[in-house]
Amino acid sequence: MITSALRNIESEFDRSRPPVLPPIPFDLPLIPTMAAILENYNTLSPREQARFDKKVKEAEMMLVLNNAYNYDTSSIRLPFLDSFKEFETREAKGKTSQDLVDQRIGYFLFLYVVLQSLPVLVVDAPDLKFAEGVEY
Repeated sequence: MITSALRNIESEFDRSRPPVLPPIPFDLPLIPTMAAILENYNTLSPREQARFDKKVKEAEMMLVLNNAYNYDTSSIRLPFLDSFKEFETREAKGKTSQDLVDQRIGYFLFLYVVLQSLPVLVVDAPDLKFAEGVEY
């Protein structure tokens, strides 16, 4: 359900403006799930899930988020990636499982739109000389 909704949003955005080729190869985010720390989390009742979400410790939350990253990102040292992980960890404190999913989808859609818009900006402004102090 999440997959089809995300792809509908992405395709609607892509159709609303000039096409950018090639399309983004990985068009869906990895979704964090509490099943990373409790295998039967998805079989619990909503009340039990809410109770479990309140008891999650910070180290367990880090495990949930780390399981929702590509496995090779821990070996890559990029300032943007490190900053994003710190930001997401800071924002995840005190959140429920559904809040984590919503946050990840929101972050992904924002980055998708920015990345899809960059080629158009580069093509539209190849000789841009005066950019400092200008609202663009």
